[in-house]
Amino acid sequence: MTDLKITEWDIQVTENTIDQLNGEERKRYLRIGLERLDPEEKALLEMYYYNDFSMEEISSITSLTVSNVKVKIHRTRRRLLEELRYILKDELSAIL
Repeated sequence: MTDLKITEWDIQVTENTIDQLNGEERKRYLRIGLERLDPEEKALLEMYYYNDFSMEEISSITSLTVSNVKVKIHRTRRRLLEELRYILKDELSAIL
């Protein structure tokens, strides 16, 4: 993981770049980004976004409090965006 500091503007630019990718490219980059996360972080995002588990279900599975699950998912999503920003730096440069 890189030590990039990400701003709200960076998040918006990264999300806009991701939106411009076609479906297969988007899936490919998301898989790459997920693989760069810690296993626990990856598992949380997969449970929530891919498996549609509720926060309560994730809490029960992980033995974390619901509040802690929410915080970890929020932070992990931000880390994923940092990773995607790093991975997509060439595409971002082309758009800017």
